[in-house]
Amino acid sequence: EAHKAWQHQEYQYAKALLFMFSVCHIMVLMHPTQTFDVSYIRLFKLVANTRQQLITILSQELSGVEGIHDIWKQTGRPCIPRLLCSFQQNKNSQLLSRNVSEVESNPDSYASRTKIKSQTPAKSPLTNLQHALEDQVYSIMRKSRLLGSLSSSSLFTVTSSHNFVHVQAAEISRSADTLDLLVKKFPFPALPDSFRSALFPKPPQNTTPLDSSTNSGHMLFRDFLREQIDNLMTGDGRDGLAEGRRGTHVEVPTIKQWAKVCVSVFGYLMSDRSNENNHMVSLAANLDLDMKFSDARCRKVLPVASSAYLDNLPSHYPESVHINQLNQALRVFAMNARGPAYEKYVLQLQDDCNKMWINGRQLCEVRSLKGRHCIYPFHTVPGQQIADSLPIDKSTISCKPHSSRITSTCACNCGRTQAQREDPFDLK
Repeated sequence: EAHKAWQHQEYQYAKALLFMFSVCHIMVLMHPTQTFDVSYIRLFKLVANTRQQLITILSQELSGVEGIHDIWKQTGRPCIPRLLCSFQQNKNSQLLSRNVSEVESNPDSYASRTKIKSQTPAKSPLTNLQHALEDQVYSIMRKSRLLGSLSSSSLFTVTSSHNFVHVQAAEISRSADTLDLLVKKFPFPALPDSFRSALFPKPPQNTTPLDSSTNSGHMLFRDFLREQIDNLMTGDGRDGLAEGRRGTHVEVPTIKQWAKVCVSVFGYLMSDRSNENNHMVSLAANLDLDMKFSDARCRKVLPVASSAYLDNLPSHYPESVHINQLNQALRVFAMNARGPAYEKYVLQLQDDCNKMWINGRQLCEVRSLKGRHCIYPFHTVPGQQIADSLPIDKSTISCKPHSSRITSTCACNCGRTQAQREDPFDLK
């Protein structure tokens, strides 16, 4: 149940990203540390592939929205979103030991090209860290083919004339931390005041205020974002980074038009209607790595457990032997199987073993009056009918009397007549 709950949340998160990449002009990726989380790469690739497959459906949803251009309806979004990355500098960690001269000496580095265009000097260690992170993020995304070929299939792009990475200095007060602000807005009606103050302590009095002139001229995120917005609205900000393509369409709608588009796209992507789409089903399956690993592992172990069930078995055997062998197979499966698919394949193993026993290997369970088993496979006796609820192929069931193949000498009441008699199964 926990796996299903987490997987549902991850699927909803992917659908929310799909919605945001379909209506936003600028996307900001926030990191609470100064390390890029590479797990976003796989998520972005899945979202990009799904968005490309849903363009036709998104175009149909936007066809009913009045006042937007045809190119918006065809591409399913107002523009190729601009991606920005915001990192939080670790207060107790050392900055990257990369020298500014090393960045400038490498003409292939993204940060070097961007600095030459924007003519921003890199003198402070924080700026040095920002340029190093830009090179790292751009290299990772380019090798993952998320950047480098600007086309209608691109999920996002980055600016070619300005930095797309922002690093927030550690000296800035916690009140400027976006994640901290969001957490403080969460409602906690049943939380005692003492516990609330312990969770969210007040910032120290000597923290640096929010002023763009602090931190040796380091730009605050609000100024960084304002600069990116101004750059996007100009013609120079619409260049393709990889191939220098100009004229990339950027629609600037009114707030009323944008709200109508959001309602239309949100109404499809975030509703149950999208869950019936095969592409969304594929997205949910590809997001669940734990299930994919568990499914592959359990499928590999299942034949081994089935072989353990058949080990040293006679041609026909009673239910007690079947249960012992089934428990042995389940122990072998439990030692090797892992993950959320375990319960599913346990039921499959039990079903397979039951079918092997019932269809051709089941021994007749009837005992004689002396307690001996009937030696025949499962069968019927004359006048007996097989219940329809039993999962047995009736064409393979024989009809004959019970027998243990054991005979004994019997005599009449006076003892004068003696004869051999088979082991009786009834009082007749």
